[in-house]
Amino acid sequence: AVALSKAFNCGVNDLPLSIVLSWYEQKAVCVLLTLLHLGIKNILLGPSLPAFVSPNVLKVLVDTFNIGPITTPEEDLKKILEAGLAAPSGCNTQTTSLIAVDDPVILGKLNAVINKKVGATAPAMICVLTQRIPSYHGRCFAVQDYAAAIENMLLAIVDLGYQSCWVEGYVTDADQKGKQMAQILGVPDSYELVCYLPVGRAVTDPAGPVKKGFGERAWFNGFDK
Repeated sequence: AVALSKAFNCGVNDLPLSIVLSWYEQKAVCVLLTLLHLGIKNILLGPSLPAFVSPNVLKVLVDTFNIGPITTPEEDLKKILEAGLAAPSGCNTQTTSLIAVDDPVILGKLNAVINKKVGATAPAMICVLTQRIPSYHGRCFAVQDYAAAIENMLLAIVDLGYQSCWVEGYVTDADQKGKQMAQILGVPDSYELVCYLPVGRAVTDPAGPVKKGFGERAWFNGFDK
């Protein structure tokens, strides 16, 4: 890793590497100490933490090296869903519901309806449901609610080492693909499937879009100031 970082003229932690250390032999302790000495971060330990990693030791490792335990994809999906459900909701009407799909057969049916390349190879998908519930002065904050939930989930997805994007246009057009997807998932008619998020590991680092400069969109104490 050190040789690669020198060859690519970058830091060790900037390399597109994931290090997973499993505790099957005592020499793994030596490997871990060597990696820490080299300043390697974001190491995953598991399937269970070694006995010498006490709560205090774990806190130091997490704070200093961002070490984390190995988790299962299902556990990660649950964390992502929890992040979405924790999003703020207008008048606390909680109009957003979520369905995580990781069954290959169901994924195949959904992707057949979507019929797009976006997320077609992702091993999981999160479908976003909404209910149009009126609240303050008869207004409905369903769009704001699920937008906040989606943002929370996107942040959680990246934080867990995955990638995603939110896809809405394909499912809310006149051909009602969202309704077809909802029928596959057994969603009641009182809910509307408005968006989906494919979730998976990126093969390559995603290239972010070009954003306008700060001064073109954000100001202090007045417009364009």
